[in-house]
Amino acid sequence: MTENLIDEPTQESTPIPDAQLFSPAPPESDEPINLPSDYRIANLRERFAAWVTDHVILLYLIFAGYIAYRHLDPKNVPVVLTHLKQNRFLAATGLTAGYFLYFFCLEGVLTATFGKLLAGTSLRKIRGGTPSIFSVLIRNLFRVIDYPLFWLTGAGFAEATHHHQRLGDLLAGTFLSKKLHPILPDASAPPGGTLRRAIALLFDIVLMAVFTYGLLLAIPVQKPLVALALLNLIPALTLLYMVCSEAWFHTTFGKCLLGLKVLTEEGTSPSFATILLRYLFLPLDLNPLSYLLVLLSRQKQRLGDLCSGTIVVVSRKGWRGWFAIPFMLSLAGAAGFAGSVNPQNFLKNDLKIMLGSHELPVIPPLVMRYIQPQLRIESIDLKDSFKPGERVNLGLKISGFQMKGSRPMVQGDLLIQGPDGEVILTAPGLLNGNTTTITWLKSLTIATQFDLNPQAISGKYQVEVTLHDKLSHQQTKTVRSFQVQ
Repeated sequence: MTENLIDEPTQESTPIPDAQLFSPAPPESDEPINLPSDYRIANLRERFAAWVTDHVILLYLIFAGYIAYRHLDPKNVPVVLTHLKQNRFLAATGLTAGYFLYFFCLEGVLTATFGKLLAGTSLRKIRGGTPSIFSVLIRNLFRVIDYPLFWLTGAGFAEATHHHQRLGDLLAGTFLSKKLHPILPDASAPPGGTLRRAIALLFDIVLMAVFTYGLLLAIPVQKPLVALALLNLIPALTLLYMVCSEAWFHTTFGKCLLGLKVLTEEGTSPSFATILLRYLFLPLDLNPLSYLLVLLSRQKQRLGDLCSGTIVVVSRKGWRGWFAIPFMLSLAGAAGFAGSVNPQNFLKNDLKIMLGSHELPVIPPLVMRYIQPQLRIESIDLKDSFKPGERVNLGLKISGFQMKGSRPMVQGDLLIQGPDGEVILTAPGLLNGNTTTITWLKSLTIATQFDLNPQAISGKYQVEVTLHDKLSHQQTKTVRSFQVQ
């Protein structure tokens, strides 16, 4: 047996390059590209998050312009704006021009729109440097093709090309870059389980409810323009309430208590736009099927996580996450206090929040029975249309009444007006609530019925119901309508 006198080549330890401390970049392409070492090509999720954020911002900008236009003094309205109201084509053209200018101006000046900035992405030339105004113009002009042909030249090209370029990018020689972020120590933590995430969400929903209802009650209803603007801002403010906590602290009140944090799949800090996209999918995720997806998926991701590229991990490392608790508690407490001390809130003024002709149940009736116990008609069961001579069934669900022993003393007056405003039926005391069938939910259903005249004329009929509580001497009224065909 001979001894090997030849030294084996040894592997020298080489220092880890700085690039490996960041999230991995996509493989190189044959096409020349000049990109700084701390940047990479933005992926489809990041492009989508930026696009969604831009359109949320645009939606509110359009709404603000609409409100301002509707409340302009007609004497001071320019002739061009007057024509917008009369000509839908001009209005559509103006919206299209504003939409184009939003992207063109911001990308031309900042190389990024507000959504792209919040997503941490920016526009670059393939051969390096800042895109020219002409390149930005070409890129945005081709939105008229990339949007209608989204699955072909939009998402289709962005998925198939190495630099994730839609048709407008290919022709303009541009692409979206993403600044690299250091991988966090929590990246190796295990994903959070279904039960833990569900409990954390319950804590967060309680704070969200306090924050949202506090803002609703704080709206000054005596100032219609301000009230309208604030009412439409509340969904955005509620969204920001949650998004800012996760974007700044990587967690929320409930997640922090349960030891959970939100990271990207690469283990880096999620951008503001990424978290916004994650929460826009929350209404779809509030169902058992979504949590079944969490239970079965390898990284415990719900639909919002899959679309935004985030994961929820179990980790208590670092002190940063603990700031989410005072942040969310203080904002929810401030909103709740502001709403409770407002003497002109919509509840005290007996106002309703309407979406078109439908009332929005901002506060569930069961909750209202306890926080504001007064005589109230919660719902009316009445068909929308009838034929002449048909029997009309009318049912009311009421609450807030007082009881004598186990019996409520509630009566209702019925008044029906025809299409010409003529009173065709008046029946005092027709609705009688003297019954013992009261549920533990403190509600009562009373009903009556009447027959339409066989010669009843076609048109819209109004039904006015007035309830009287003989014990508390409270009174409430509601009006509904039905159509006779």
